Amino acid sequence: MKPATVAWLAKLRAQAAEPGIIYVTVRGPRGSIPVFPEDITNKSDEQLLAFLCERLSATPTRGQDVRAE
Repeated sequence: MKPATVAWLAKLRAQAAEPGIIYVTVRGPRGSIPVFPEDITNKSDEQLLAFLCERLSATPTRGQDVRAE
C-alpha cells in the first residue's frame, strides 16, 4: 500500500474517532458515500480499503436509475 493511501486511511480513522461523529463522507470518482465509524475502526487498512472500494463502485453515477428491474 502506498504511503499516501496509508496517510489517507489514518486521516479517515481520525475523523471517525472524533466525539459525536455520526458518519464520515468518502468521495470517489462516481460520487460520495457515508461511512459509519464502526465500519472504519473495526477493519484493518487492507479490509477498510477493500470495503470502501466496493461501496464506491456500487454507488450509481448521477442520473443513473437505481431501482431494481
